[in-house]
Amino acid sequence: MASREQLIDLVYQVIRDINADLPLDRKLAESPDTALLGFGSFLDSLQLVCLLLSLERKIETEFDTKPALMEDVELLSEIGPLNNVGSLSDYLAALLMPGEKISGHATG
Repeated sequence: MASREQLIDLVYQVIRDINADLPLDRKLAESPDTALLGFGSFLDSLQLVCLLLSLERKIETEFDTKPALMEDVELLSEIGPLNNVGSLSDYLAALLMPGEKISGHATG
């Protein structure tokens, strides 16, 4: 079973992969507050898609389940789970651990 910390670590792994192709002034910080979509984000739409696809693959490898991140319309809302790394990690935890308490919120 995935923990929120494991999921944040997976997101950070994907960020490191994406940062390898970004100029120094556009690199993403490994922080729960790092913006992924909307104001403050350095990602363009293609990089965001790459982040989601890479995250799907890593989750499938690590936890033997494949979340359909690219099919979730809610995910792409600027106030949704892609707002920042922390909200994305909470969203992933809710998907992979329904009914668990995540960041003070009951899920499922």
